[in-house]
Amino acid sequence: MEKLQIMLPYEGMLLREYLKVVLYYVRLKKTWSGDRIIVEGQDIIGDLSTVLQLAEQKLENAKKERERTRSIDTEIPQSGNDRRKLKLLYEFLKVGETQTAIHDSIRAYRGYVKSIGVEGISTALGGWADGYRGDAQIVALKPIEIFRPERYEYGRSQGYVGKRNKEILLGPNSTVLGLVGYILARQARSIKIDKDNYLASIVIPEDPGIRARVLDTKLYEAHVRGMNGIYSESIPGIASMEALALWLGWLWKDAADLPEELSNITLYLIREPAGRDPAYVRAEHSINIAQFARVAKIIQGLPFKASSDRYQRLIREALISRAKEQPFASKICRLAYLAIIGSIETSELVYVANRESIIGWATQRNKSTVRRIAGGVALDIQRAIETLRRTN
Repeated sequence: MEKLQIMLPYEGMLLREYLKVVLYYVRLKKTWSGDRIIVEGQDIIGDLSTVLQLAEQKLENAKKERERTRSIDTEIPQSGNDRRKLKLLYEFLKVGETQTAIHDSIRAYRGYVKSIGVEGISTALGGWADGYRGDAQIVALKPIEIFRPERYEYGRSQGYVGKRNKEILLGPNSTVLGLVGYILARQARSIKIDKDNYLASIVIPEDPGIRARVLDTKLYEAHVRGMNGIYSESIPGIASMEALALWLGWLWKDAADLPEELSNITLYLIREPAGRDPAYVRAEHSINIAQFARVAKIIQGLPFKASSDRYQRLIREALISRAKEQPFASKICRLAYLAIIGSIETSELVYVANRESIIGWATQRNKSTVRRIAGGVALDIQRAIETLRRTN
C-alpha cells in the first residue's frame, strides 16, 4: 500500500483549489489531517498519470478549437512575467517554448513522476513554508498569475495597501499539478461582461471526495459528467447570482440523482492575466447545485418541449446585464431561487410572476416574450417542487 502526503497551501492562493481538483480526480482513499491530505492506494502514480492525461486531452481539444477558429491564443492565459517563469519549467522538463509547451510539459511530467515515485512527490509537496521549499530545491519557480490572483487585490501585496510582497517559491511538481487542476477546473468558454471584458469561471468541488470517502466507479463517473457539463457549457453572464444557481442546476441536471453532498461547489469568476494586466478574482460563490438540478431535470421531463425552452430563456435574460428585461427576469429568478430552497411558498412565485407579466404586457408597446412566458415558467417550477416534495 503506497501513501502520498500533500500539504495544501494555507494562504489565499487559488493553487490550493487547483490541487484539490487534481486530488479529487485521483480515485483512491483520501483523508484530511489539518491542511495535509493523505492518499493511499496500490498504484498512486498510475492513477495520477490518468489525471494528467485528462488535462492533456482537454488541451488537445482546445488546440483543435483554436485551429478551427484561427485563434492565436496561448494554451493558458499568461502575463509577460508568467512567460519568464514558465521558461524555467520548460527548461527543467526539456520542453521547447512552443504554442503547445504546457501540453508538452504535462506529458514530460508524467515520465518524471514515474522516475521519482510517490516518495519524491511527498518530499516535494509534504510541507509548506511560504511555498513548497522542498519542491523549489529541484528548481525554484515563482507562482504564475492564475495561482495568485489575490497578489494585486490591494496595491501590490495580498490584502494590504502598499507593497509587502512576501516571496513564495514553488517547484516543478506544484507548478505542473497546479496547471493540471486549473485546466480541469476552468470552464471551456469565457463569460463576456462587455466588449473587451471577459471572465473565466473556475468550478471547484467543495468537498471533492477527500474527507475519508472513497467514491465507487459509477458514482465517480456520474459526478465527473456533471462537473464536465459545467466546464464545457457556456454561462451567458453573471448579472444575477440567483439566476446563476438556476443555470448551473440546468447544466448539472444529468447528474441530479447524485448524493447532495457531492454537488457542493465553489465557483470563482476571475479576470485572467494578459500582457501587463494581472489576474484578479471578480467574485466567489458557494452553491449547492443538487436542488436546482432536480428541479431542472423534472422541467426537462415535462411533456411539452416549450417548458425547457422557456425555462432557459428566462434564466438567460436574467444573466445578461444588458438584456432588455434583465431586471424583471432577475426578480422572477430570485423568487424561483427562494422557492426552490424553501424560503418562500411556490404560490408567491406564481402570483408575482403572473401579476407582473400582465402589468408589463398591458403597458408595453413592444410586447416582451420574457414577460409572456414568466407565468408558465413559474407554474413549471411549482409543479417540479411539488413533485420533489411528494417523492421525498
